[in-house]
Amino acid sequence: MSVLVAGTTGAISHHVLELLPREMGPLVAAGLQLPPPAQQRSDVLYVRADLRDPDEARRLFEYHQPSYVMHMAGRWSVRSGEQEPEDALLGNVSLARNVLEACRVSCPGARILLQSSAEIYGRGPSNRGAEIHRAEDDPALPVSTTGASLACCEILTRQYAIGHGLRVVVARPFNVVGPYLSEQFLAGELAAQLARIRVERGEPVLYAGDLEVERDYVDVRDLARAYLLLLDKGEPGEAYNVASGRAVPVRQMAEDLVQISGGGVEIRFDPRRERGAEIPMLVGSIDKIRKHIGWAPAIPLRESLRDLWKEKLERARSERKGKTSC
Repeated sequence: MSVLVAGTTGAISHHVLELLPREMGPLVAAGLQLPPPAQQRSDVLYVRADLRDPDEARRLFEYHQPSYVMHMAGRWSVRSGEQEPEDALLGNVSLARNVLEACRVSCPGARILLQSSAEIYGRGPSNRGAEIHRAEDDPALPVSTTGASLACCEILTRQYAIGHGLRVVVARPFNVVGPYLSEQFLAGELAAQLARIRVERGEPVLYAGDLEVERDYVDVRDLARAYLLLLDKGEPGEAYNVASGRAVPVRQMAEDLVQISGGGVEIRFDPRRERGAEIPMLVGSIDKIRKHIGWAPAIPLRESLRDLWKEKLERARSERKGKTSC
């Protein structure tokens, strides 16, 4: 029995790898890049691998014969998808296909979790209000390249579940917040801006896109806990929202971060950071995941933002120290 995690450097991968129990067997993490040594777990085997290459993916799975597979490799942020749309669309689909095919050939009995995103919901059906919580049986109506790519990945997943009997579960996280979050995601970028302002004593202005949109924020550590429960107890062939069930305006989240960082910073709209096709409100229902596996979020948003701020501040100080010593 062993666990193979596809994706090694994102915040979600980091916390999933931290939580994985050693008794599940040998732990393997594979990706294009490896995390810094300080962030690596000593009992995890980290493997540099390009899973976009079907032969490389096949060899990896054939060698390790995993009993559990968690697929989190790819481009998940909307910004990343818009910056490199071809890589996001084709890359995400080829990654999902190669992982699923490698499982079909080498470990067809494995339990598999594939990470998707609430981005697949888009603005929702035109006859429904944006304030209505998105449920798993809502249609996929993405308005971003990232959402479109992950909707395609979910179609592939359904094909492999029905056509080949793979025991695969889909997780649809809403907006992620918490330590180690990339600057490709809104909360991560805002926290990093504030950290640089404090460390470099720059202009006390925080730049953001549309501040009036509302999002459903879930802590990355709660998300990692949900993934492990879904991997163990999720119904094969099913998709599950992972969310808080509460919509929070971006302005409120930004103001909270400013306050946590010490205040005295102006929040200013920057049109360059605005999405081309914005979603006014995106909030998820957690009825299904609560009923099926008993999961519910435990970490308050304020705590998530505080821990994110601390991590970004420490990183900014470390980077500043490195520049100064050169």
